[in-house]
Amino acid sequence: MRAYVDGGLLAQAGQLAEAAEAYDVATRLDPGSAEVWIAAALAREQLGQWEAMVERAQRAHAIAPMDPRPLKLLGRAHLARGELAAARDALQRRAELTPERGEAWRELGNVAELQGQLDAAERAYLEATRRAPREPEGWLRLGGLRRRTNRPAAAAAAMTEAVHLDPSRRELDPQILALALDSGERDLARAAARRMGGPYARAGADAMMVAGLLLKRNDLLGAANELEELLERLPDHAEGRLMLGLVLSRVERYDEAKGHLAQVPIASPHGPDALRLLGNISLAQGDVAQAVELLEQARLRRPERPAFVVDHASALRAAGRLEEALTLLTQGINRWPRHADMRFVRALTMHEIGDPDGALWAMHEILDFDENHPGALNYIGFTWADAGEKLEEAERMIRRALKNSPEDAAIVDSLGWVLYRRGEHGEARRVLERAAALDPKRAEIRYHLACVLRKLGEEAAARAALAEALERVGGEQREALRRRWRRLEREDDRR
Repeated sequence: MRAYVDGGLLAQAGQLAEAAEAYDVATRLDPGSAEVWIAAALAREQLGQWEAMVERAQRAHAIAPMDPRPLKLLGRAHLARGELAAARDALQRRAELTPERGEAWRELGNVAELQGQLDAAERAYLEATRRAPREPEGWLRLGGLRRRTNRPAAAAAAMTEAVHLDPSRRELDPQILALALDSGERDLARAAARRMGGPYARAGADAMMVAGLLLKRNDLLGAANELEELLERLPDHAEGRLMLGLVLSRVERYDEAKGHLAQVPIASPHGPDALRLLGNISLAQGDVAQAVELLEQARLRRPERPAFVVDHASALRAAGRLEEALTLLTQGINRWPRHADMRFVRALTMHEIGDPDGALWAMHEILDFDENHPGALNYIGFTWADAGEKLEEAERMIRRALKNSPEDAAIVDSLGWVLYRRGEHGEARRVLERAAALDPKRAEIRYHLACVLRKLGEEAAARAALAEALERVGGEQREALRRRWRRLEREDDRR
């Protein structure tokens, strides 16, 4: 007993080696005591002496075969030594001795998981939750295993149960939210969002968070469904109306979008955003005058937002009021000198006014502080390619732009055009066909494809592509395309 007490005092003092020796003295003086062998095994565990730990735990088990503690120590020692089969055997026997203990089944499941025996691991974790349903650790282990085996709905459900049992584990809610969205379990997603928002979150905040995440994932249908359900419960939810208008506009259901946006009170905090979106919808529908009016109202209500300036200027450009657009953008750049998109739209306006050299300089200026701006890179690369200059550097710039915006049809089109200029007509065709698939409405892409098909000797296909390009524009633009095509024919004839 004295040696045993000395071992405990030495361990408390941090003298682990001396404590282990004292416990070993106790085992020699009282070799029939399981308690003493257990203490000696624990002391060797603290020293990381796994073989000695196994030996002492085995002696304790031999003395007290119905005591689960030596088996637990044996399991830990074998696990530390990488002896998974022996560890699982010891922990299996421990679980059979104490089937009511959730911990026993969790440890058994952990070893089975390490062995790659995932079905056995899940059975053990399920047994842990059945035997000890109020212990969150079992649900966490179960949820983690299900997440790793790509069962997001089941994982989210198990992890939610853990959070319900132990609210201090709410740091898991972002994971639960993502898993629930992956599996379409929107009730679980909303519950996680509600917990993340806290007790003082505004009504509907959970649905707005879920809808926003679905929108980021480009799940427009899911976002629309979530918002429609929200508005059935809270028809005056202005932010919900605004977001639903945005989602509907993304899929070009413009009239429905406008119906929701019209219900957002202009005087509300979301009113200017609704005006801005209504203006952009009008622009997409070709009602340029209405777009200019709405976007001007939005800008005047949100003078501190540079994006509102950019949108208003873009509408002025579409209306042919280029000098007004240029003035507005120049004023904006004086206020926000490093706003790359504002500088980009100003450079495009300079090009349209008839100052391509100034526009090219302005695009280079953007790259001084935003070296990967896809619009500026694309403009410079396309300008060089169209002029037949610096073709290798032009291709590098366009590919840099494409790396940042791989689905931008205009940039894909530019890559096709530079390949055409370099004489790589087969590859140019493949790239331009992809650009046409990304944006079937853009006439310029069809025109470029017609040029490539002509070079490949496919006259009928080239004429068809040209006809499609002409169908997509009218007035002066159509005549400009015809003139460019006739010039190309004359150049080919001279060759």
